[in-house]
Amino acid sequence: MNLVVPGIILFISISGSKGYQGNYGLPFVEAAAMDGYVAENHEVTTDDGYILGIHRLPYKKNSTVVNKNPVLIVPGLTGTSDCFILLRENGSLAYTLVDQGYDVWLPNPRGNKHSNKHVRFDHKVDRAYWEYTMLEMGYYDMASTVDYITNVTKKDKITGIGHSQGNTLLFILLASRPEYNEKFNLFVALAPSIYLNSSDIEFFNAIGPYLQILDYFLRDFLGLYSIPDIDGLDVFCRALPGIQAFCSSLVGFIDFGINIEKIYDTDIFPMVLSHMPSGINIKVVLHYLQLIDRGEFYSYDYGDIGNMRRYGTAVPPLHSIKNISVPVALFYSHYDMLIPLSGIDRLANDLQNPILFAIQNRNYKHLFYLFSKDVKKLHPTLLKVIKEHNSY
Repeated sequence: MNLVVPGIILFISISGSKGYQGNYGLPFVEAAAMDGYVAENHEVTTDDGYILGIHRLPYKKNSTVVNKNPVLIVPGLTGTSDCFILLRENGSLAYTLVDQGYDVWLPNPRGNKHSNKHVRFDHKVDRAYWEYTMLEMGYYDMASTVDYITNVTKKDKITGIGHSQGNTLLFILLASRPEYNEKFNLFVALAPSIYLNSSDIEFFNAIGPYLQILDYFLRDFLGLYSIPDIDGLDVFCRALPGIQAFCSSLVGFIDFGINIEKIYDTDIFPMVLSHMPSGINIKVVLHYLQLIDRGEFYSYDYGDIGNMRRYGTAVPPLHSIKNISVPVALFYSHYDMLIPLSGIDRLANDLQNPILFAIQNRNYKHLFYLFSKDVKKLHPTLLKVIKEHNSY
């Protein structure tokens, strides 16, 4: 679960950057083209009216390794499709898969900068735009995306990959709409974010009793429904040496003491900050805090009266992980303090076909999959399990 990602991105430092030029600030398609990949823009409209942007990487220019099955990669909270190409040739997951011949699709769930349109509502002025939770993101966004991909590619099955909230949304889809299990050959969950109540972060545990008050204060009293894109954030963190040092030390604190310069590729942080954070829905953050407090995989809790009005029961519906029949590969770190090991054990017990991959290096934590210099070490294992579940 990546509730701390907003903080990480807000205060990330590019101190020590060596003037990394790369595809800094470019739109996805142009950035991919600079790196030698064919890229496409797509749009899909969900059943509840949200217009989602999807990026596709069908193949690498001049490559003869093509025509494998589609792979879907879903970003986490505050993330966008861009975050899976920022490492470029140094470990970008999307590029690694395309290099192996896979047809890679990168959706952007509602709310972020690529998916902030609606058939009726304006995300800048209409509260109604932001009246969604992870339930709607999984139930509608993921379903519409999967249907669109299978229709365009004429493939019956896809491989799904999600990081943090990205896999939460896929878990919701497969648990609440079991028929979609037939459209997946494999689901890869990087940092699985489902059973979170054993988190080692005391703040998350302590705030639980006050969530309804927090909801009222932020959304009703302050009128704060989202944290929008923050232009110029990268410039701020580069402004003065003191600010750079502050940003760097805060990142180290939030990511629990790792050596930022040693573990993460800080040269890409200018590009990170040109894309993230993007469209953080306050209601989705509160939903995550509810999951931590309740210890169950529930829909959003509106309180007894609100639940009766919305769900017809005083208790919000439970997403049953036991409904998921597709093989699920769980990649998790023993040192990711956001993802308790007891939650991984419970998740594996609830799944019909779990495949477990434990990462035991103490320097590999929640953001390892996105920004680590060493993430390429994970790719052979990831590619192997994907290949085992794909036929061409």
